[in-house]
Amino acid sequence: MFLLLTVSILLLLFQYKPVQTWAAKKVTAYLSEKLGTEVNVKSLYVKPFSSVVLEDFYVLDKQRDTLVHTPKLTVELNGFSLFTSISERKLDFKLIQLDNGSVYLKKLKSGVTNLQFVIDSLKSKDTTKTIPGKPWTMIFERSVVNNFHFRYHDLNKHDKVNGINFADLDVYNLSVAVNNMDLKNHTFAGDVQHLTLKEKGGFYLKNYTALTTIDTNRILARHLLIQTPKSIVRNHLDMKFKSFDDFGDFVNKVHMDGQLHSSHISSTDIAYFTSGLEKINFELGVDGHITGAVNNLKANGLTITAGQATFIKGDFNLKGLPEWDKTYLDLKFDQLATNKKDLDYLYSHFTGDPKAVAPEIVGRFGNVNFTGKFKGLQNDFAASGTFKTQLGRFDPDIKLKIKGGVPIYNGTVDAYNFNLGVLIGDNTIGRTTFKAVVKGSGDALKNLNENISANIAYFNFKNYDYKNIAVNGTYAGKKINAKLTVNDKSIKFDGVGSLDLNPTLPVYNFTANVHDANLHALKLIKDTIIISAQIKTKFSGNSLKNFEGNILLSPIRIVDPRNNYLLDSVYISATGRGDSRLIALQSDALDGSIKGSYDLATLPSYFKTIVKKYIPSLQADITLPKPQNFDLNLKIKNLDPLTAIFLPDLKIPEQGTFIGKFNSVDKTASINGYIKTIKYKKIVFHDFILDESTSDDLLGINLSLKRIDLTNELFIKNIDITNFISNDSLKFNVKLADKDATNQLDLYGLIEFGRDTTAKLKLLPSDIIIEHQKWRLQEQVRIRLLDGKTQVEGFELSNGEQRARIDGFISDNPADKLKLTFNKFSMTTLNELTKAAGIDLNGTMNGDVLFSSIMKSPGIDAHLNID
Repeated sequence: MFLLLTVSILLLLFQYKPVQTWAAKKVTAYLSEKLGTEVNVKSLYVKPFSSVVLEDFYVLDKQRDTLVHTPKLTVELNGFSLFTSISERKLDFKLIQLDNGSVYLKKLKSGVTNLQFVIDSLKSKDTTKTIPGKPWTMIFERSVVNNFHFRYHDLNKHDKVNGINFADLDVYNLSVAVNNMDLKNHTFAGDVQHLTLKEKGGFYLKNYTALTTIDTNRILARHLLIQTPKSIVRNHLDMKFKSFDDFGDFVNKVHMDGQLHSSHISSTDIAYFTSGLEKINFELGVDGHITGAVNNLKANGLTITAGQATFIKGDFNLKGLPEWDKTYLDLKFDQLATNKKDLDYLYSHFTGDPKAVAPEIVGRFGNVNFTGKFKGLQNDFAASGTFKTQLGRFDPDIKLKIKGGVPIYNGTVDAYNFNLGVLIGDNTIGRTTFKAVVKGSGDALKNLNENISANIAYFNFKNYDYKNIAVNGTYAGKKINAKLTVNDKSIKFDGVGSLDLNPTLPVYNFTANVHDANLHALKLIKDTIIISAQIKTKFSGNSLKNFEGNILLSPIRIVDPRNNYLLDSVYISATGRGDSRLIALQSDALDGSIKGSYDLATLPSYFKTIVKKYIPSLQADITLPKPQNFDLNLKIKNLDPLTAIFLPDLKIPEQGTFIGKFNSVDKTASINGYIKTIKYKKIVFHDFILDESTSDDLLGINLSLKRIDLTNELFIKNIDITNFISNDSLKFNVKLADKDATNQLDLYGLIEFGRDTTAKLKLLPSDIIIEHQKWRLQEQVRIRLLDGKTQVEGFELSNGEQRARIDGFISDNPADKLKLTFNKFSMTTLNELTKAAGIDLNGTMNGDVLFSSIMKSPGIDAHLNID
């Protein structure tokens, strides 16, 4: 009875907080003495069998630093009974909540922690063996930590670490809620909700939620969600290790097994846990199964997304991270998709060099898809697979090794319907299919050693598919040797050659046989021309300016549907330098030479400067020409083989000569030429003479012909055409100089050039004699050359009362009309044109004829009266 009364009184007294605080201070005083340090508490409030609130409890370590500090600790019990809970040794913690607490652990130079003295002091000194009693069962329904601060410092380590230093941890703003915590079967297990913390190294964990198990050798997170400012990891993560000290060597000693789903990983977050990634910056989307330590990662069924269009799926094994240069890659790509824009972004961010970009030529492939394998280091690997691009498909199977900075490689490359022209920027080249074997080393001409053989199924050039091509070539000691054969239905070609880059100027040596090259079938010209030739050449130089050597084509056979020509030889030679340079041509068709100082590359610009001197309004891009001072000599012998190719309707049956002198210093040029006979279709030109010269004021061009045969019976004699170009205008005179002719012409005109690139033509008052009758051309006939059409205004011929007038437009537009008006026009005037048909005309014609769409589908509407 007395005992029960005593217990009741004690319970009654402990209802009051001052009593509870007094008792707590007695306990802390006892602990201070036992531990040999300061232990204190501000207050303690116990609500019997329900809750405990401990305020401002702290423990100092032996160095007088705060070991543990809990400003407020709240413990709530569930269903506690003084009689049953103690006897059953069972406690159910409904809530444990710690607000604003802190722990500062240190590993002292002696090798023990500043917590060890507490553990040692609390150990029982009674060595008497006792029978262990029934263990306590503790249930932790919910545990909450708000704004906790944890520090750990190993005083034996002083290394500076970028990111998280596991030997000098400082974690603050740590808050978490844990449901159903288990401390009996595991170091820790529970349903962790919304764990957040910051570490002094800069790492910020926004949210960690998972069913978490922590043991001395394992951390397991199921139904995982990890969020940082730049990363998010979902699903499952299992990390195994021997001890927590292994986190100090996370890369090598912590084994991971992660099943990631819809996750996003930033290198910024990885860099907090390992070194070597300070300059690397990447953002990756990740799905799949990843196992292993960082230095030996394996991934199965992994999907990675990066940039805006990069997609990677496959199985991967990486050994050696984070040292990228030493990482062995075993990669199996089920699919890889990317493009130039993404590669530039990834390349610069993975290398840490903001200026690092993929070569420009990569952009021409467009969106790239790859399936295949890659094994080895980044500088010693084997790669094979299939690339599908907007240019076509190609399949490489290559081994490459970089030794001493020099690449060594061998393998094959197969291409299928690949657009080589777009790749190299040449629109005359189209698609190709080939198989090439490559073996070599080096990355520059000085150390390149190459052996290439290729079988080309087809190669498109100017919209023709050349088939059955074989190429074999070598490069060694700065010398190239190559052989090319073509066995196509439209051309047979067999050639061998060499290029020696050792001399100051490269030396070329080449021989070839061309058989039955059908230039029409090859879509090189419109007419059906077949050429066969033997070619031999040897020359040196790297430009037209210093080219020296010769080219011999002998013999050359040219066949068209009408003729079969055989040229014995065409020989081109180049010798000399400076003012004594000579390029000469000798052949059955023509002979020629250019002697003096000249630059063929800027020769077109030189001629443009001459024209622009007299036509300042000329709109043309002119590159400043290099000095030109040379003589030109050309002798025409038999051009039939050449005109058969380019102008089959043109014939020059008799010889001709041209002599010219050119000087760029004073922008002058002169040329004189003579051709005995020129035939074009049925028209024959006799005794053609050209005289062209320049002066300070004008450019003069004079043309003369002794006769033009229009038909067998109709001809024109003594034609002189004089032209003077000066100050944006061309004055011309066309004269039929035969004074005894039935028909004569003395026509004057003026062409004015404008800065809007148009030209205005005026026919000035002129005399025309038709059928011995003198006709007068009225003043200021205007002919305007417009966009796509020509306007004629005021063209009128008169002879007494006779009139013939032309007004309107010449074009292919049906809406444009050209009107020809006759007034008292004598029909006998036209007899010269009709007498060949045995027709004599008489009478007088009045009325008009209206023409439309003259240049396309001419239409005629005539209203004429003949009296």
